[in-house]
Amino acid sequence: MDSSLKSKMKEAGCCLRQFRPLRVSNIGRMNLRTHRKIVVIDGRVAYVAGHGIADEWTGNGQDRDHWRDTAIRAEGPVVTTLQGVFCENWIEETGEVPAGEKYFPKLEKSGQVDAHVAYASPVGPFRQCSFSTTWRSMPRAASC
Repeated sequence: MDSSLKSKMKEAGCCLRQFRPLRVSNIGRMNLRTHRKIVVIDGRVAYVAGHGIADEWTGNGQDRDHWRDTAIRAEGPVVTTLQGVFCENWIEETGEVPAGEKYFPKLEKSGQVDAHVAYASPVGPFRQCSFSTTWRSMPRAASC
């Protein structure tokens, strides 16, 4: 990520952490990085996508210079599960445990679509398996 973009995000109040940055001291864990792309807003709305923000992502896949990114927007209790997936990495990197209604507000069922979250982790309680939950939710596709 470009350092000027990091600066702008920090100036706007974002708390940034790089998960398992590449260093000589952690070279043995190089393959244990993650490409999870999860955004949770106020514990109420979540997006799962590639979240491409470079110029290449400004198109709709019409040519080699303009790629397409698709995002899924989710509301309802499934957001809590997505936030838990994010928190697994956040806790490992920072030692901070987001807890309480500030981060995990009580969410009512929303929409008519069943949403599933399945994920795996190379370490921790979900090592080499997937965790899945089904909650009535309302995902919405959005092309970025």
